[in-house]
Amino acid sequence: MIFNRDIKPGGLAEYGIYPAKNKMRSGLRKQLAAVLAMPNVHYFGHVPIGTNGALTIQEYRALTPLQ
Repeated sequence: MIFNRDIKPGGLAEYGIYPAKNKMRSGLRKQLAAVLAMPNVHYFGHVPIGTNGALTIQEYRALTPLQ
């Protein structure tokens, strides 16, 4: 499972660390799309985790097998 606090996947590569490096961003997008297309990967966007988040740390730990 992949949880992302942002609505859109991509993290810093998408939002700002490489704003002028389109070739690198394109490659990262392709890699991320390939990972998200895997049948055993489940992506959940716009899910902040923490005291005031959509999930608490305890709820998150209960959902994730690897800790």
